Order: sequence, then C-alpha cells, then structure tokens
Amino acid sequence: MRSKVIYLSFLFLIQAILPAGPGFSQTPADSVLARVGQKKIYLRQFQERLQARNLAKADQPLDLATKKNILNELIDEILVEKKAASYGFKDDPTLQDRIAEQRRSVVLEQVHQRLISDLVSVSEEEIQAHYQANRELGYKSPEAVKLRQIFISFEKSDSHSGFSASKKVEKESRQKCQELFRRLKAGADFGQLARTFSNHRSLLDGGEMGYIPRGEFPAEIEEIVFSAQPGLIDKPLKSAYGYHIIEIQEYQREHYQELTPTLQEGIAQTLRNQKEYTRKKLVLDSLRQKVTVKYNQKAIAKLSTPLGFENWLMIAGSDTLYYTQFLPGFQEYTRQRKINPDTTVARQYLERFADTLLLLAAARQMKLHQSAEVKEQVQKFRIDLAKQEILRQKSVALINPTPDEIKAYYQKNKSTWKEERPLCVQHIIFSDSSRAAQVREKIVGGLDFREAALKYYPGEVEIREVAYDLGFISPQEMPIVFYRAAEELQVDQVSQAVKTDFGWHLIKLVDRKEYKSLEEAENEIKGMLVEEKSRTALQDWEAKLRKGTKIWVNEKLLEEYSTSETEPKSNLGSTQPEKSK
Repeated sequence: MRSKVIYLSFLFLIQAILPAGPGFSQTPADSVLARVGQKKIYLRQFQERLQARNLAKADQPLDLATKKNILNELIDEILVEKKAASYGFKDDPTLQDRIAEQRRSVVLEQVHQRLISDLVSVSEEEIQAHYQANRELGYKSPEAVKLRQIFISFEKSDSHSGFSASKKVEKESRQKCQELFRRLKAGADFGQLARTFSNHRSLLDGGEMGYIPRGEFPAEIEEIVFSAQPGLIDKPLKSAYGYHIIEIQEYQREHYQELTPTLQEGIAQTLRNQKEYTRKKLVLDSLRQKVTVKYNQKAIAKLSTPLGFENWLMIAGSDTLYYTQFLPGFQEYTRQRKINPDTTVARQYLERFADTLLLLAAARQMKLHQSAEVKEQVQKFRIDLAKQEILRQKSVALINPTPDEIKAYYQKNKSTWKEERPLCVQHIIFSDSSRAAQVREKIVGGLDFREAALKYYPGEVEIREVAYDLGFISPQEMPIVFYRAAEELQVDQVSQAVKTDFGWHLIKLVDRKEYKSLEEAENEIKGMLVEEKSRTALQDWEAKLRKGTKIWVNEKLLEEYSTSETEPKSNLGSTQPEKSK
C-alpha cells in the first residue's frame, strides 16, 4: 500500500513538472493579453476577433504585424468607449439638436406607451369575431390554376390593351405557335422553348406563371383553361393578344384561409392598431381641453416667403414651434405627397404637429423626461453618437494635394522617377567598319538617317522599316558597348562605327529622357501624398486617443501566439511583466 502511495505521489509530481502536451503547456483562453487602464483584454477576445476576420486558420500563419493590428482594434474600441462616455457636444449645435430630437422621440414613445398602448388589449374572442366577420372579403382565396405558358404575341408584347392584328401577323403567329406545339408533342422541353420563343415576361422562368385566379385570364380562353384536365391543353388558344400554349399543372379550389397562429398575430395587430388609433383620438381630445393651442395666422399666411427664426407658427401650452423647426418636416411632407405647400396644407400639417406638442405637454406633466427609461435610452444614444464622431475623426477626409505640393514632392524625390529606358535610339548594322564609315559620311553630309537605314540595313524591306528604330532602351536590353556609345551622344548626333557581336553599328540618339515628367508622375504622387497624410492623421488620432491611459501588452504572448494550434505555445499569461505602451 505504501509503495502505491509513493508511486501516485511520484506520478502527480511528474504531471506538475512536465508540460500538458507535446512541446509546451497550453495557455488558457482567459489569460490576459493586454490591459487598457483597468479594462482587461483576454486571449479569448483576441481569438474571437481573429475568427470574425477569418484569420483563425491553422494553414494561415499570422505575422506579428497582423496580430498587433487585431489587438490594436480591441484596444481602440475600449478607448473609444471610454472617451464616448465623457464626450462633450457643447461646441456642435447640430449634434445637440440630434440629441434633443432623440430625447423628444423617446419621450413620445414613452407617453404613447403609457397613455395608449398599455391600455389596449386584444382578446382571442375578438380575433375569432374579426375573422368570422371578414371571412368572405378578407380571408377567401378564389379558384385558381397553376400553369405555364408559351405566348406568341401579335406584336411581340404582353400588353393588356387589345388591338386588331393584321391577317398576315395573325397567320405568322399561328404558324409559329403550331410549330412549337408540334415540338412539345414530340417531346421537346417546355421550359426551354418558353425561354427561347415566348413573348411574355415569364419566359425568364421557363413560362412558369404560378397560380392565376379566375377573372385574370382573357375572357375568350378562361373557361377553356378552368375546364381542362391537368397537362398540356390539346391545342394553342387564341386571344385578342396572341396565341397561348398552356400546360395546366394544378387546380386550386375556392377556399378560406385557415386561422393559423401567423394569421392570428396579423389580425391581433390590425385590431390593436385600430384600438390604439381610437384611444389616441380620445387622449388628444382630452388634452385639447387642458392645453391651449394658438396659431400665428399671419406667419402661416406668409409661409411662401422666407421667415426669420423668431417667427413662431404655433404655441401649445409652454411649447413654441418656430419656422426653422417646422420647415424641414413640412418640405418632406409636401414632397412625398407631391402637393403644393400652400397655406391650407401648412395648416393641416400644423394641426398634426399640434398633436405631438400635446403629447409632449402630457409627458411633461407625467415627468417622463426625468424617468429612468428615458435617461437610459438618451444616454445610450449620446454614447453611440459620440462613438460615431470619434471614429469619424479617424477617417481622414478626401485629401486633394495642391499643384505646388505635387511639384515640391516631385522635385524632392525626383530620383524615384528615374527612367528605366532613358535613351531613344535608331541604328544601322553593317558587316564591316569601312562600309559603316562611308554611310556615316553620307548621313553627316545630309542623308536622312531613316532613308539610309531603309537602304543599307540588311534584310528584307519590311524588316528594315521596323528593325532600325529601337525606341527607348535600357542598359540591360543592349550590349554594354552599344549602350555606352549611345549614352555619350547628343540628341540627333550619329556615332562612329561601334563593334558588337552582331556587327558594326551606326547609332543615332533620337531623344534622351532621364526622368519621368511631372505630368507622368502626378497621379502616383497624389496617391503617395494621400497615403502619407492619412497615415500621419491616423497616428495622431491614436496618440490623442491613448493619451493619459496606461496600456500594457503581453508582448511575448502576442508574439508566440499561433493559429496552427488551438492555444498558444507557452504559458505566458502570468509571467510577462507589465509595461506601458
């Protein structure tokens, strides 16, 4: 027994000393990878982000730069959240207006909920009664037939306006339809023929029409369709629009919709909406007895002319509606309804606006502005809005470098645009130097170099016209002795005979271009300037965001983390000393 205890103790000791698997022990996912102030980032969060970015693949090694970028995302999110909680909107009236509008929306939702929605209910009996009362008109499905068709139009159109087809057109349509019908009887694929020949929009679906209820067919073919047996109707049918080849797939008898749970939910919502509408009218009527609504008739009459901020349009209790508050919604209202914004329309819109002010007055009496629900929702909106603004500052606006900036960058970095092929040359090749010298004398004496090349360059005429002009060349493309000789020439100068392995050359320097022009490099420079400024702006944004916050990163754990295993290779979660970043 004592030997067994010794053996087990030895076994536990070995397990405590040796790694948990081959090579190294695994780091648990709850190891701390970084700390941002008092907030911790766990390895698990890092792994989840890798998976979200589709980077957690065993066959996809992660470089350190990528891992740092992912970790920086997590760090920035914590810092943005922290900064958003204390973000100030005092210097931005537009954002203040958005917060005020959100507060008003939340308050209206709360007052609607408490005075209207919470006091409305719909019973099972009401749902059943509504269904039975509207069964005939609302929940009855008519007789219908499911079919597919090939339609040959008299005018290659599926328009529903009737017309008289000429005898020639009708004959051509009938013959085409008969030929297609013959092919179907012989075993051709209905869908393929419909896609190829039908003039109806259903051709894209192989002629599939779905269920067509009685009353939607041309009168002259409806009874035939509804009396036919499933399958291909035994002949093409003629209507005022063309010829139809129809295959009946299935009939659906007239029936009532079943009162399924989904339909019950729909009916309940309909009844609830009706009750809430009635309840809202009662609430507003009651509020009108308590709150005085006053309209500025003179200002309303002048809505067609610009007014100043002080021109009030309506007062409801302690709330005043000014022109500048009224105008955006009114313009949208008239635009959507395509109506002229005259005085009558303005008064109608104001009356609707008065309802909103009445509900806000009721909310004030109920002190909903101070309720926990409203404060919580508004605060969440403020934080979300602050996050958007902080992140917006991260996104650099489109930079359009000025011509002076582009020119200065070009001059400073001109060597970047050194031409790979700086020399534009032409040449004539000879088998001996004496012949080359004789021709050079003629060229120097006034013979055009091109004419000389076409006369003396070896080979067929077609070859001479192309071979003598080398265009722009680089040192790598030509024998070095050839290139050096060309490099020493002035533009339009012709060299002495130059010996290469190919023979003796007369070389003419046509043009010299050591650097790309500013115009050629302009787009590239713009891109480089935008990238440079964007990188600088991002660095500034991160520096401001991180200022004053202590950030520690377990650099060794980050460096050794690999997606080739489910966990990092070494247990470093508690061994790395904290360092500020």
